[in-house]
Amino acid sequence: MRPVIAGTGGSFAASDDCNWGGGMGRLSRIGRLPAVMAMAMALLASPAGLGHGLAAEWREMALPKAEATPVANNPLKGFYTWYGDDIVPGPAASEHYFRLAWADIEPREGEYDFSELERALAKLAPGRRIAFGIMPLNTCCSTHHGLDVPADMPTHLAKSFWIKADPVPGRLGGQTYVPDWNDPHYIEQFAKLYAAIGRHFDGDRRIAWIDVRSYGNWGEGHLGGARGYQSGRIPYDDPSVNIHGATPGTLATRLALADAIAKALPHTRLLAMSDDSEVLVHLLKLPTDIPIGIRRDSWGARQFEMGLLPASLSEGDARLVEERWKTAPFVVESYGASKVFEAGWKGIVEQIESQHVSAIGNGNFNVRRWADLPPGAQAALTRAGVRAGYTYELTGIRYRLESEADCTLAVVLSWQNAGIAPPYEAWRTELWLKPVDAGVRPVGPVTVDLPRLMPVGEAQAKPACFVLPEAYAGLDMRLWLRVVDATGNRTMQLPLIDKDALGDYGLGSLKLQ
Repeated sequence: MRPVIAGTGGSFAASDDCNWGGGMGRLSRIGRLPAVMAMAMALLASPAGLGHGLAAEWREMALPKAEATPVANNPLKGFYTWYGDDIVPGPAASEHYFRLAWADIEPREGEYDFSELERALAKLAPGRRIAFGIMPLNTCCSTHHGLDVPADMPTHLAKSFWIKADPVPGRLGGQTYVPDWNDPHYIEQFAKLYAAIGRHFDGDRRIAWIDVRSYGNWGEGHLGGARGYQSGRIPYDDPSVNIHGATPGTLATRLALADAIAKALPHTRLLAMSDDSEVLVHLLKLPTDIPIGIRRDSWGARQFEMGLLPASLSEGDARLVEERWKTAPFVVESYGASKVFEAGWKGIVEQIESQHVSAIGNGNFNVRRWADLPPGAQAALTRAGVRAGYTYELTGIRYRLESEADCTLAVVLSWQNAGIAPPYEAWRTELWLKPVDAGVRPVGPVTVDLPRLMPVGEAQAKPACFVLPEAYAGLDMRLWLRVVDATGNRTMQLPLIDKDALGDYGLGSLKLQ
C-alpha cells in the first residue's frame, strides 16, 4: 500500500516507484492529474538559483550545510553506553550494554528470573536498545560471593574448585568458584539456561546484540585474569587448589557451550568472543540468518591485534576473521586497568580503523569524568568514536518533473559512506515536502530504501516520487529528510545543521508554479 498524502481538499497517494517508460503509467487514487497542469509545473530551487521552465532535465539542488565534525553515535556505530557510563561526551548512545552473572538469571537450577533484563528493557528511552552478556565466572567483581552459577550447582559438579578472587582495592578478599566445564551436568544446564532465554527474548528488537560468553573468565574464552596468582591464570596445575583434578574445557565442550547459545537465539544478533580462536572460527562458519559478529575486550592494549589472529589459524580461517566486518559488526571495549592507552593515543585510533570496528564501549577508562582525562586522551577517544562504523553523507540531490499519474515530482538522493564499516541493519529514507505556510499540511512521506554502502562506497537511491495535488501550485515548499530503521523507532543522525525538533533534516526550498 502506498503512503497517503494529506492535502487541502482531500487525500492523495504518494508513490515510491516512478514509471520511467513514458506511457500512461498506473492511475493514482485521485486519478491522473491533467496533462496541462503536470507539464506546466516548474520548480524554483533555493539556494541553487535555478530558473523557471519545464523540468524535463534533472536539476541539481545545492547541498545543505553540514557539521564540521561527523556524527559520532548511531545505532551500531560509535560509542555505546557501558554499564551506565558515557564518559566521552556526544550524542546519546543508541545501545546500553551490561553484563550479568548466570546466577542473576537462574538463582537455583531450573528457576529462571528475567526481572533484571525486563527492568532494563522497561527503562529504555525511545529508539534505544540493550545489549548484554552472561558470565559463568568472574574473578574480579562477582556480586554473588564468587558463586556466579546457580547456588545449588556445586552439589552436582564433583570436580569444581574454588580459587582466590582478584585483589581489588577497597574490597575484601574472597574466593571465586570455577565450575567443571566438562561435566555433562554443567553443559546440560548451560544449554537449558539459553533455551529459556531464547524462548523469552529471541527476536526482541529492543536487543541490539547478545555476547557468546560461554567459557572461561568473564566468559571471554580464556583462563587468564586470575590476579590472585603469580601466573595470572586459573591454577589448574596446582593440586593444592585444584583438589579434584579438574581440567580446562576441551574443544568439544567449548564448542558445545557456544553452539547452545547460537541454537537458542537464531533471530538475535550474536557476538563471538575473540580469545578462543577455535570457537571463534567455528561460530563464524555457522550458517546463521544473522551473521555472527566479533567482540574483543582488549581495545587499547598492545595485545589487541597481536592475539586476534594466532599463528595456529589456517590462511582461510584467518581471512574469515579479518573480513568478518564486511557482513557483521566488530565491537570492542577498553582493556581497562593500566592498559587503557598502552597502544598510545594514536594507536587506539589505528586499532579501530585497522579492524573496521563499529561500536566502542564508552567506559572502563580508569576515570569517572571526562575532565579527568588529559587533552591528548580526549582527542584520541573522540577521534576513535567518529571513525568507528559507518558515516553516511549526502553527496547530491537531484529532481525533475514527471507527467505520470503516480509520479509528478521525482527526487533522487546520492550517498557516500565515509566511514570504515557498512551499516548492518536496513535503513530507509522518508522524504517530505512541507509548506512554508503552517496552515497547509505536508506532502509525504515518500519512502525509499537507503543503499547499503561499504566504506568509501557511493550510490544513488531509487527515485522518490511525489504526487502533487493541484491545490499546491504556487506554494513555497521545503524538502525534508528523515532516515529510519525497519521498525521506524530509530533514526540515523546525519552531519547536517538544519534539523527540526522531530529529527528531520531540511534539504532545501522549492516553489511549485
